[in-house]
Amino acid sequence: MLETSTRMSTVIPDRLWSELTEALILLLFDAAYILVAIFMIYKLWRMNRVKQPVTPSGQSGTNKSFLLFKKSLFASDCMIMWVYAFIKAIWLLQFEWKYGSVMCKLYRFTSSVAFFSNSNIVCGIALDRYLSVYSNHIIGVRQHERTKRLLYLVWIIAIIAALPQLIVWETYRPSSEDWEQCVTVFAIEIHELPAESARRDKFNFYSMLYEAYHQCMAFWLPLSITFCSYARMMSRLIPFWPFSALNSYEDERQETLCTIFWGKITDRIRTFVCVTIFRRKSHTSQQSASVPLAGTTRHPPTTALRRQLGTTVFKNACAIIFVHVVLWLPYNILSLSRFVNEGFYESISQNGGNLFELLILLNSFINPILYSGGSNTVNRV
Repeated sequence: MLETSTRMSTVIPDRLWSELTEALILLLFDAAYILVAIFMIYKLWRMNRVKQPVTPSGQSGTNKSFLLFKKSLFASDCMIMWVYAFIKAIWLLQFEWKYGSVMCKLYRFTSSVAFFSNSNIVCGIALDRYLSVYSNHIIGVRQHERTKRLLYLVWIIAIIAALPQLIVWETYRPSSEDWEQCVTVFAIEIHELPAESARRDKFNFYSMLYEAYHQCMAFWLPLSITFCSYARMMSRLIPFWPFSALNSYEDERQETLCTIFWGKITDRIRTFVCVTIFRRKSHTSQQSASVPLAGTTRHPPTTALRRQLGTTVFKNACAIIFVHVVLWLPYNILSLSRFVNEGFYESISQNGGNLFELLILLNSFINPILYSGGSNTVNRV
């Protein structure tokens, strides 16, 4: 997925068993994904047509923000399965690149956009949940517009980050025979330089640096942002344990303050303080917390925080992010091993290590199961 160099020899190498196995599995994945895509397109179409009830404030209860994430993630999954995986399967079966230099560049560029956007969208989902907590769970037009801007940014970053692929990848014939491959300019330079040339170390360094950039943009940087978002979000939600939804802001104020400050006081004193004093004060706070905003609904601050963990969107977001990290991690850890011991990396890759990449494709199969649920009702935001 993220390799930035291809080892070449002066003769045509033997086909590896893992390459043929990978090609056959990729074709099976692509064929099966047709059914998944048909189901998902129908599901998204149904979600788009659902008419939501109108709240007493006069605005629709629909929150289509998460639906935008679903559509973008589905588009990214389709690019991974039908651009990257399908063309790679044909490439492995033919055992050479037969489509010219322009297609080599476009294939690598489009594949990188697919992987970058996939990780970025998952990161965007985490940021969206984080912003929902820290903006007191604003629902409506503003949240929808914020999500659209976030997704525009996600795709723009993916496209810009993938632009170097148009320069780095070239077609090359490493042997005297009529056998061509799509490889990086770093691999070409290293192959053509004499074994004793000092410039080989320089191009090896450039190759490693470029691969580090790719791995960072495709997985490690989005993972770091996702982790930080959830860590910050949970640090704000945990003080309000247990995370049960409350009926009113008054009850919430009573529960949280009493738990923290009056936990060791007798029941009689706690009842007097909470019911007699806090209920009166909370009315003023509630009035100031519910100032209407154009096109939005704002819940009281801690009500929004505590509602987060019980919503369908929050649960779906957690499931998507968790599965993404679990299935992408093995291949990316294997890729990191190249920076520690390149000999180990080459040995593992040639003996089936690259099959870890299939876990990433499996993620594209599981994603529709995770994000096809829910109906975006007002209680599921």
